[in-house]
Amino acid sequence: MKHEGEQQFDWIGTVFKKWARVERNDQKSQRRQKSNGVQRLVVFTHIPFWKFARNEAVRENSSLERETLGNVVTDRFFELVDEHLNGVEMSIFSGHVHRDIVSMGGLQVIQNALSQNWVENENNDGFECRFMETGGYRLAKVTDQGLETRFFKFDETANDFQSGFKQNGFKQIGFETRHESFWYFLILTVIGLVLIYLIKTKLKKSESKRF
Repeated sequence: MKHEGEQQFDWIGTVFKKWARVERNDQKSQRRQKSNGVQRLVVFTHIPFWKFARNEAVRENSSLERETLGNVVTDRFFELVDEHLNGVEMSIFSGHVHRDIVSMGGLQVIQNALSQNWVENENNDGFECRFMETGGYRLAKVTDQGLETRFFKFDETANDFQSGFKQNGFKQIGFETRHESFWYFLILTVIGLVLIYLIKTKLKKSESKRF
């Protein structure tokens, strides 16, 4: 049985081949090519392909290797893109490193987490983890001109966030300030712990009755 990584690449290759066949068929008709051809590829990953540049060296067991997918995976993915979707406009969104990084002219955007992120300290000689300060949401909208994005900090007012959703064509959604969200998170955590305790207690009682 193939490794999960190999299965993932097989699936990506199958999808890209399907899209490539659509593009070849569309060459017979400019109208069909305009409506069906793959012109833009948006990729979402948790772990980024790279941090600052695609060709950055990755040393074995380095922090950079642990924080990115690495050169082998990155090169293999882009080889599939070049083979089947050569020339496609691509945007990559990822997270994992808890920092806000836009690299290589916006090709890859690494998004801050909602609550806890690494921020450069005042002496500019390292990073410190800060809670509930720099997180946020990134809204994205695909247009004929390309992919437009805008970042909203987690502690911005609800009106700014809602207006951003409306400007990008989304329906209105509920949004709380960071303090309200913190209490919601705390309440849900307590409820979850209580449920786990009750379930474990019930299981212990049922086992004792069995024996």
